[in-house]
Amino acid sequence: MSPSLAWVFTSLLLAAPAGPAPADEAVVYGDLQARTGLDLERVWTDYQSERRDGQGFYEFARARYRRRLGAGIGLSIAGLGLSAAGLAIVLLAAERDNDVDVIGGALVLTAGLSLAVPGAILWPVSQVRLHKLKQARQTARVELRAAGPIALPRGAGLGLGLAF
Repeated sequence: MSPSLAWVFTSLLLAAPAGPAPADEAVVYGDLQARTGLDLERVWTDYQSERRDGQGFYEFARARYRRRLGAGIGLSIAGLGLSAAGLAIVLLAAERDNDVDVIGGALVLTAGLSLAVPGAILWPVSQVRLHKLKQARQTARVELRAAGPIALPRGAGLGLGLAF
């Protein structure tokens, strides 16, 4: 087998989707859905078919919402940029009484708004979902690790080991 053909087979094996999701990830899915109030059913379905080896459901869902957040920000910025350019074209063309440039500027303005509106919807929705996921996942609970008597310079005392 040639080295390039072996590389193709190796890359196909590495890119192949993993098997069914482990049972403990189903518990994580149910827990996240209950704690966040989000409908994560579609994300769970995609996780079962698209997950990478060693990737948990929380990481998968978080990465998905981060990508959507980035797409929303990108669409919003691109749409606002196009809208500003279209508005500038319309204003300059109207000053010169050039009807063709006014129509072109209006088309660019419309295209910019058609990008900015979905981006302005996708951005906050994804941000709220991502925030809810992060809040549900926080494990900032106090655990008592150890308790017992310890010798202090002034006498006996009680020592506590806490974990956050």
